[in-house]
Amino acid sequence: MPDETTATAVGPDDVEQVEWDLAPLVDGEADAGAVRLLDDAGERAAAFADAYAGRVAELDADGLRDAMRELGTITELAGRAGTYAMLRFAVDTADPERGALLQRVQELGTAIETKLLFFDLEWAALDDERAEELLSADGLDFCRHHLRNLRRYRPHLLTEPEEKVLTEKAITGSGAWSRLFAEVTSAIEVTVEGEGGPVPLDAALARLASPDRDERRRVAEAVTEALEPGLRTRGFVLNTLL
Repeated sequence: MPDETTATAVGPDDVEQVEWDLAPLVDGEADAGAVRLLDDAGERAAAFADAYAGRVAELDADGLRDAMRELGTITELAGRAGTYAMLRFAVDTADPERGALLQRVQELGTAIETKLLFFDLEWAALDDERAEELLSADGLDFCRHHLRNLRRYRPHLLTEPEEKVLTEKAITGSGAWSRLFAEVTSAIEVTVEGEGGPVPLDAALARLASPDRDERRRVAEAVTEALEPGLRTRGFVLNTLL
């Protein structure tokens, strides 16, 4: 039976008004909700470290399952806050309040991550026989693949103090450079033929998928011209990250 819902065409003016409804991520509490979620995750992470740090090798299958369920809860809380802050920032990278929230969320998230680093390192340090014995137990279907993947990176893991330093420095290192690149790039506007004025870079790039070859060519030329100013700065950021 045909769907009785009538589709309504969405024009360019309508698209400009579209914005994600992010309220469900933070229980409808806006920015304060993101901070609350991270505070909750931080408290649980501290309790998790008190309960399991130095004891991962002693866990039986039931203990490992309980630990992974709690880790999942902590990750969900922090992930919801991080997603909320990042998506809000992506909508308007020039808004200082959104940028400040993103920075605060990243700092709190990094603190949580450093508290939990021990678990991955201790799990990876287990000998293969013991790890496979635990992974073969019932009740670990929800995390078995993840735990196996963690052990693949054993040759590339450092000691816990070194891993903590790298994690803490990322927020003022690679993370900061990535954010600067996003802010600089989001400010680029492209003058596209047929528009009343310049359009954001993302909107212009979307037109490169047009079925009209001539339009793709015109837009590509306009994008190339728009990217020229500031190219050295963006190139420096990219090379620094690499």
